[in-house]
Amino acid sequence: MRDKTDRKTMIMPTSEIVSTTSSSDGIVGIGAVIGGYKIIEIISENTGEAAVFLGEKYGNKRIIKLFHKNKKPKEEIIQKLLQTDCPYIVSYVDCGEYGEKFYAVMPYFSKGDIASLMPVSEKELSENIIPCVAEGLKVLHSMGIVHRDIKPGNIFISDDGKAVIGDFGISSVLDDNLSVRATGISRTLGYAAPETSAGFVSKESDYYSLGITLLHLVTGIDVFAGMTEMQILYHTLNKNIPIPRTVSPQFALLIRGLTRKDREHRFGYDKIKRWLSGEIIPEGNSATYEKTADASGFVFENKSYPDLVSLAYAFGENWEAGLVYVYHTSAFETRLAAFSASLQREVAVLKDHNNADECLFKVIMLLSPEAPIFYRGRMFASLQAMGDEIEQKLPDKDDDIIDFVRSGCLKVYMEKKGIDHKVIERMEYIGAQFTLEKYEYYYALLYLLNRNYIYSDKFSDMKSLCDYLESLSEDEREEFSKTLVYDRLFHMWVFSKGYGKQLREWLLTLEEDF
Repeated sequence: MRDKTDRKTMIMPTSEIVSTTSSSDGIVGIGAVIGGYKIIEIISENTGEAAVFLGEKYGNKRIIKLFHKNKKPKEEIIQKLLQTDCPYIVSYVDCGEYGEKFYAVMPYFSKGDIASLMPVSEKELSENIIPCVAEGLKVLHSMGIVHRDIKPGNIFISDDGKAVIGDFGISSVLDDNLSVRATGISRTLGYAAPETSAGFVSKESDYYSLGITLLHLVTGIDVFAGMTEMQILYHTLNKNIPIPRTVSPQFALLIRGLTRKDREHRFGYDKIKRWLSGEIIPEGNSATYEKTADASGFVFENKSYPDLVSLAYAFGENWEAGLVYVYHTSAFETRLAAFSASLQREVAVLKDHNNADECLFKVIMLLSPEAPIFYRGRMFASLQAMGDEIEQKLPDKDDDIIDFVRSGCLKVYMEKKGIDHKVIERMEYIGAQFTLEKYEYYYALLYLLNRNYIYSDKFSDMKSLCDYLESLSEDEREEFSKTLVYDRLFHMWVFSKGYGKQLREWLLTLEEDF
């Protein structure tokens, strides 16, 4: 694609310069050429999704983002970013393939991201930042894109001091209902809206992230600094965002409006515009989801918990003590009955029909439906996080996770989170394969939870595999099929797709042939 040199350039950050970075084609360093741009500076070797370079062509400097394998943005998003001319969005100038990796060329400005300017005055935010970000989000949402990662490090500053939204590596395309169910839950904790913990994102999720971003910018303080992942999740789901008294009442009103937990009542573009005009917008109902059982609450491990949600998280953190409290402490059910008789009856049924670990897991889900995954004292923020932990431990196995799946607890969690029933069916199918070796089972879970059903960087589904096989010559097909016979990762991928029976029949046929 032709470099659009007349397009208005946008900010990209600079950081510590390093000398080299790896690629599938060898070493990418100073002097290398990507998309016609000569690399003159290596900005970052690894942002999690890509290496970032400063390139130059015909005297024009551009940011070159070379994505890691399997980290390419969605094709629809790529095309829309190539076509947009919105001055408040970091558009793609060009893109292509470098070796086996996708690269994108983006505008470059030396001022960097807004995080470097913190704290930022309310006046500066109101005049140059908020209006621009609001317009940028409006354009993105009108194109059917939800950004999913609004934060200070992804808002850049143009030469004239205006804000520009960038970094669309985890952005998603909205469906007809203006929402999306993300298979993998990638987000920046602290800035992510409550609904993203269940994999649900919408345009309202971006406005919540904007609210947290504004609080960070105006105070220079990360309100979640020093918190564990579990503590961040608890506060996001159940607590109001703390706003220091140094923030003016009018600015605090905007932050509270943007960070409402109920996305239907969260401030969006229209209310931001009204706020910018000086209008005092009624706050309405901004209450938390907390409920108290009685004045004294629950006493667990010598601490008082006034609400069910905080108690649920305490159980998750102190698993063994939670088992004793639920099974052997009459005060728990007594106080629970004072809060909700129906809830107390549900807990009693769980105790009668489940083993202790399963019971405690389900009790936690009853007390706090929005809680992360707790099991045997461990916490996973999401299904994606569980998959990440599996991948990090390879080749070692994790018996807790395997037991968690086979116990049926994962099915309970997935159903409560509204996961597609086809995914749940595949999970149940894997769980029923007691003949699998633990390492095989482990890989099957990995593919299901963390790989988005992609095998070998090439095949997203069975059709793509069959199409590839048909494209080969007879000799090539035979050679490739031989590799599949002994490829246990391939076998587990097929299991995760729900084709275990067909796999066995196919392997028997191949073994006869070979």
